[in-house]
Amino acid sequence: PGRVSGELPPAVAALPGLRFLALSGNLLSGDLPATFSPLLRTVDLSKNSFSGRIPPSLLLIRSLRTLVLSHNSLSGEIPKLVSSPLVHLDLRNNRLTGGGPGTLVYLSLAGNRLSGRVGAVLRRLPRLSFLDLGGNWFSGEVPGEVFSFRIGYLQLRKNAFSGELRPAGRVPAGATVDLSHNALSGRVPPELAPASAVYLNGNKFAGAIHGCDFVAIKHERWMMYFSANDAILYRKGLFENPLIQTGPTMELMVNKDQYFTENSLRSERKFI
Repeated sequence: PGRVSGELPPAVAALPGLRFLALSGNLLSGDLPATFSPLLRTVDLSKNSFSGRIPPSLLLIRSLRTLVLSHNSLSGEIPKLVSSPLVHLDLRNNRLTGGGPGTLVYLSLAGNRLSGRVGAVLRRLPRLSFLDLGGNWFSGEVPGEVFSFRIGYLQLRKNAFSGELRPAGRVPAGATVDLSHNALSGRVPPELAPASAVYLNGNKFAGAIHGCDFVAIKHERWMMYFSANDAILYRKGLFENPLIQTGPTMELMVNKDQYFTENSLRSERKFI
C-alpha cells in the first residue's frame, strides 16, 4: 500500500466533526497545523517526519485523551498549558526539551533532550501505570513516591539520576523497573522485590544483599545476576544465560552474606 507524503493540510486537521486522526507510519513532514478539530479524542501522527514545535492549541482540546507524536523530529519545549483530559501521551524519540503536562495514566518521553529534576512533576501523576523517561538528561534523586504508584512499567534508564533509592512503598507485583545506566548509589532496597524484572546495571550500588530481604514476596522462579557495576533481577524465562538461581520464595543460592567492594555489587556466581 502507498504512503501519504507532504504536509498535513490544515483543512484536514481542523475538520469540524473530526474525532479520530491517525496517520502513523507515513511520509508526512513539515510543521504540525496550528489548529485542530475541537472534537478530537485521539491523535496519532507517530513515525513520520514532522518538525518544528508542538502547537499549544493541540493540548487545549477539551476532548483529547490520546496523543501520540513519537518518532518524529519535533523540537522545542513541551507546552506547559494543558487543559486536555489526556490519559495517554507518547512523545518519545523527538528532540523536545522542557517539562511535562497533566494527569496521565501512560506517559512516554523517552529519547528526547529533557533535563532537570522530575520529582515535582511525577508527584502530581499518581495514576500512572506506564512511565518511560529513558534516554534523557534528567538528574537528581528518583522520587520515592513513584515506586508506590500502581505502575506496571517504570523505565528511567540512561539518565543522570543520582543518590540513594528511597521508595515510599513496595512496587506492584509483576512490575518492570529499569533504572540502569544512571549514577545511583547505596543499597538495593527490598521494596523492589515484588517486581518481575529489575534492571540496576551501570550504577554505583554497593554493600551486601541478603536473601531475607526478598523472602516475603512469593513469585515464580526468579533469576538474579550480579557482576561488577551490575545488578539485574529478573524472572526465569525472560532472558537467556541466567547465572544465579533463586527459589520460589526468593532464597538465594549463593553465600548467606554477600559483600560488594569497589562501589559495585558482587556475588559468587553459581551456574545452573
